[in-house]
Amino acid sequence: MSAVLPVGRRSHLLVVAAIFASAGCQAQTSDVSGQVTKDGKPVVFGSVVLFPPGQSPIVVVLDEEGHYSAPRIPAGREVRVAVYSPDPLLELPSVPPGPEGDRDRVHFRNLRKKWSALPPRYNDPGQSGLALQPTGPQDTFDIRIDP
Repeated sequence: MSAVLPVGRRSHLLVVAAIFASAGCQAQTSDVSGQVTKDGKPVVFGSVVLFPPGQSPIVVVLDEEGHYSAPRIPAGREVRVAVYSPDPLLELPSVPPGPEGDRDRVHFRNLRKKWSALPPRYNDPGQSGLALQPTGPQDTFDIRIDP
């Protein structure tokens, strides 16, 4: 025995299903990547923080060439951006003692030689002036820090 829904009820379910299906099509994301530079040189230490509307911030660590990669960023909406680059030597107190710690201390000291402080406004997505609007499955957003 099968249940038969009244016509009005079936139509309502079809409309609801169509709304969910179309919403799924609009929930497209983009993999965003790029390089952060200051005065033409890579920002060697820090992170890019992306602020998609209605979501928690996404923190992405920079590599030593200033590259970053952030997967699954909402496409079609403006995403505000901040860049945080503290002095690498501030990490030294958290380095454990021993051979691994010695290697890390040398690493942070070498990074410090290539590091340059960023203007404080770049720490704040409301003041940085940085925003991106991903459009496709993969987007490149290079960030040039102005003095």
